[in-house]
Amino acid sequence: MDREPDAIAAVRAKIATSKPKPKVATEKSVAEDVGAMMMGGVGKEEKHPAPVIKPEEKPKELPFDFAEDFQTKIAALMIRDENFMRRVDGMIKPHHFENYNEAMLVGLAQKHFDKYAQLPSGDGSVWTEILKDAINHRIIREEAKRGVIDKWRSIKRESLSNSDFVLDRVADFCKKQEIMKAIHSAIDNAERGDFDAIESNFTKAFNMGVTRSYEELDYWADIDERTERRKDKVSGLIKPTGIPTGNKKIDDLLYHKGVGRKELSVIMGGAKKGKSMGLGHFGMAFSLQGYNVLYATLEVSHAIISDRLDANVTKTSMGDLDENLVSIRDEIRAKRTMAGEFKICEFPSGTLTCKELKRVIERYRGEGIKFDVIIVDYADIMAPDYMTQSEIENSKQIWLGLRAIAQVENCAMLTATQTNRSGFKNTTAKAEDVAEDFNKIRIADLVLSINRTDEERDKGEARLYFAASRNQSGEFSVRIKQTLDKMSFIDGVIDIC
Repeated sequence: MDREPDAIAAVRAKIATSKPKPKVATEKSVAEDVGAMMMGGVGKEEKHPAPVIKPEEKPKELPFDFAEDFQTKIAALMIRDENFMRRVDGMIKPHHFENYNEAMLVGLAQKHFDKYAQLPSGDGSVWTEILKDAINHRIIREEAKRGVIDKWRSIKRESLSNSDFVLDRVADFCKKQEIMKAIHSAIDNAERGDFDAIESNFTKAFNMGVTRSYEELDYWADIDERTERRKDKVSGLIKPTGIPTGNKKIDDLLYHKGVGRKELSVIMGGAKKGKSMGLGHFGMAFSLQGYNVLYATLEVSHAIISDRLDANVTKTSMGDLDENLVSIRDEIRAKRTMAGEFKICEFPSGTLTCKELKRVIERYRGEGIKFDVIIVDYADIMAPDYMTQSEIENSKQIWLGLRAIAQVENCAMLTATQTNRSGFKNTTAKAEDVAEDFNKIRIADLVLSINRTDEERDKGEARLYFAASRNQSGEFSVRIKQTLDKMSFIDGVIDIC
C-alpha cells in the first residue's frame, strides 16, 4: 500500500490530539438549548455565511437570508396571522430567525398552534400566560425574558401587510433548503443504488411551497390530538371559539357559544324589519367585548350607522342624541378604552365586490388591524367579482365569496338577506321564504329570521327563528325584548319556544 503523504498524516495527528474548546454559555447557546427543547432549534443573533457542503458533512439548515426588518415581518405574521401560520406550517422553524427573541416567540406560537389549532388571542391575556409558563419552566431564561417581552410588544405593532408576497419569498427560501438537502443526500443514495430515494427527495424539494387552497388532516392518525383537545375543552383550558353575541342565553343556543369563526351567519327579514339594526347591535356587542369589527355598509350612510351605534351604546333615543351630545361624547370615550376596533366603510349600493372587500381587509392589516368579525350590510346589494347573465349565478358567487373570506381570515362573517313576499306576510319566516336564491340558505352556516307581528311590535317584542343551521338543530324561536328607538335589537330573552 502506498504510504500516506506526510502533510496529510500531520493534519490527521493534529486533529486527533487537539481538544475542543469549552463551550461558553451565551445568549446564542441559550437560543440553541431552547430550540432543542421546543422546536428542534432556535435562531442565532448574528448572520453566518452559507456553509460549503462537502460529501462527508451533514447538510445544515441555513438561517434566513432575509434582511432584519423582513424577518421581523415574517415573525409578526406567524405570531398574529392564523392564516399565514397555517399556510407555512412545517416550513419555518424558529432557528431560521437570526434574532433570539423573534425565534423564541415564533417557537411559542407554533407550539400553541400545534396543540390548539389556533394562535393565542391578540388581546394579550393568553400570551401573558404563555410567557409566564415559558419563564417558569426555564424555556425562557431569566436574563432573556425582558428582551422577549419587549420584542412581543413591538411585534404587536408590526404591519401585517403584503402577506402573499412574504409567503412567496418564504416558499422560495424553503425550496432552496430542500434542494440543498436533496443534492447532499443524492451522493449517498447513488452509492447505495437507491435512485427512487433521489427522485423522491428532489420531487419533494421542487414541490415545496405554501399551502394556498386547502388544509389536510389524517383522520385516523388525528384521534389522539382530537381527544386531547376535547379533554382541554371539558376542563376549560380551551375556550369556545365562537364570538359571543353579548347575550348568554342566545350564546348557549349556538354551537360555538357565539357566532362561529370561518362561518357565514345571516339575519333574514322583510323590508324595514330591523336587519340593519340587528347587524349594528351585534357589531357593537362584539366590539365592546374587545373584538375587532369591520362594518361595510352599502345601504345606510356611515353617519347614520354611527348615530345608531351612539344610541345603542348610551341607551339614548335617536331623537335625543342632539340634546345630550356632551354626555354621549363622554360615555362613548369611556367605553372606547375597553373596546376593540370598530371600522365603518361606506360603499355605494351594488358596487362592493368580494375582491374589493379583501383589499380593504388587506389595507387594515397593513395598519396592524386584524378583524375578528366582518359585517356586510348587506350581501343582497353587493356586486359579483365577475358579472354573468344569470342573477342566480351572480348571487351564488357573492355568497360563496363572503364565506371564503371568513375561512381565510379566520373571522366571523355576518350579513343579512331579504325574505320573499310570502315570507314578509308569514308570521314566521322560514328557510324556504328567502328571496331570489335558495343557494343563500345552502351556503350560510346559520340563518336567523326576524319575526314580529304588529301586536308584538307594540309590546317591544320580536322572535328570532332559527331557520337553518349547519352544526345544530334548528326550527325553533327565541322571543326577545327590544327597544327600537334606542337601536337595541336585543334587551333580553323572554323565552324559547
